[in-house]
Amino acid sequence: MNPPTVTTRESLVDLIRGFALFGICCVNLPQMGVPWGNLSPASALSDRMAATLLTGLFEAKSFPLFAFIFGWGIGQHWERTSITNFAARHLRRVAALAILGLAHGILVYSGDILLPYALLALLIWPCLLLPNIFRLALAALTLPFVVIGFFLLGWMIFSLGEYPVEPSGLAGTFIQGVHQRLEDLPDSWLVVLLFNLPLAFAAALVGAAAAKVQWPATTPAFLHWGGFRRLALRVTILAAFLVSLAVATGLAWWGYATAATPWLLALLACAAVPQVVGYLLAIRWLHAKGWRPNWLLAAGRNSLTCYVTQGVLASWIFGSYGLGLYAELGEASLLGLAFGVALVASSSAVVWEKLMGRGPLEYLLNWATGARR
Repeated sequence: MNPPTVTTRESLVDLIRGFALFGICCVNLPQMGVPWGNLSPASALSDRMAATLLTGLFEAKSFPLFAFIFGWGIGQHWERTSITNFAARHLRRVAALAILGLAHGILVYSGDILLPYALLALLIWPCLLLPNIFRLALAALTLPFVVIGFFLLGWMIFSLGEYPVEPSGLAGTFIQGVHQRLEDLPDSWLVVLLFNLPLAFAAALVGAAAAKVQWPATTPAFLHWGGFRRLALRVTILAAFLVSLAVATGLAWWGYATAATPWLLALLACAAVPQVVGYLLAIRWLHAKGWRPNWLLAAGRNSLTCYVTQGVLASWIFGSYGLGLYAELGEASLLGLAFGVALVASSSAVVWEKLMGRGPLEYLLNWATGARR
């Protein structure tokens, strides 16, 4: 079977989704590979620099990019089908994502996002009844809760002196890891609730609004801005990147268990939205210039399979039932390893497409939802 082509799928959407998935791997893999508290002011300079780049460039930016495309896909389905057909297929999709997410969270990584995204799909469903202006207004009203959620997470880290995600789920046997991940799930989902869900909800609403105006076939109005407004947009995006890198530097040099952490994470939340806009504009510009690497496009077309493959590879690398490298590597090595795992997972999608067509989990999800492809 041949993979889908640009005549049947929008390559810009796949490119954005593939890039977001790459960033998610760069964020998730180090969290799986080291115990909390491993990074401190006494850590090697290379590790602190890697942590700075990771937080400044990908943390809180990758999953909103993914959520934007997730909401766009739901919006596309809403615009193209009747309410009755949408409801039946959408509920089956939610159930399938929830089941896959629960299995992934227990067997691979307690910080799984598939189950929260199933919840996200339910939350934005009633919002699809709203006109676009109200979808965007609701997304804007969500942003203060994003900042509050990041602040509360920082306060929790400072107060408890720990980050409640995957503390030792890979340090024992596979069965011990399963038991540990089961214990970690409530704390992990609390972190997702504070750190991921509000911002993902806002991004998904904007994605659904973009589908309403037939993006990417149409160009957003703000791209036609000129003069002062265009300059202000560019300055805002640049300032957001600088703020995010400054926050990341503070977290990497001081550690997370300080009184500054809540405020630094709140600043990270404030910078996230302009950064995501910057990434969208940069990817759009590169796409228009012909930058369309097949490994990113394949990852975008097969994002569910690639996401799970990344987790499985990382679990095998760090678990004692695999290479046993849990807590053995520094941040710099982990970031390089994350690049490698993302490339392997995406390259395997390229090979799979040439041999079999869409990824196996995409087939499974399409079967569960009754989709034709």
